[in-house]
Amino acid sequence: MSSVAKYQKVEVTTADPVEMIIKLYEGIVRFNNLSKKAIEEGNVSERNNYINRSIAIISELAASLNAEEGGEVALNLARLYEYSINALNTANIKNDPALIDSVTRVIEELKKGWEGILNNGKDR
Repeated sequence: MSSVAKYQKVEVTTADPVEMIIKLYEGIVRFNNLSKKAIEEGNVSERNNYINRSIAIISELAASLNAEEGGEVALNLARLYEYSINALNTANIKNDPALIDSVTRVIEELKKGWEGILNNGKDR
């Protein structure tokens, strides 16, 4: 295992749950940007790969929601995740970077919210 891989493994296993969610959102944004680049380059297999990686992360985030504990927030997140997955699937079929951008905007807004939670927690 490379030094970078070891560091990333330690970083993931010691991360606060909020920090982990932020990292997952960062991964979605990164894969969305790479999928848009693949569209620009006409690389269908790369576009498909990166969109599917974003969808996989979003699916895991959706599966981790707890409606009983999270209440309305969890339900709203579930709706946003469902929208994002549907938009990315459509973007993949239609080769549409605008749909990828719309998902990226949603994820970036969610990320800002979680960063606010993280910063408020550190202030205490």
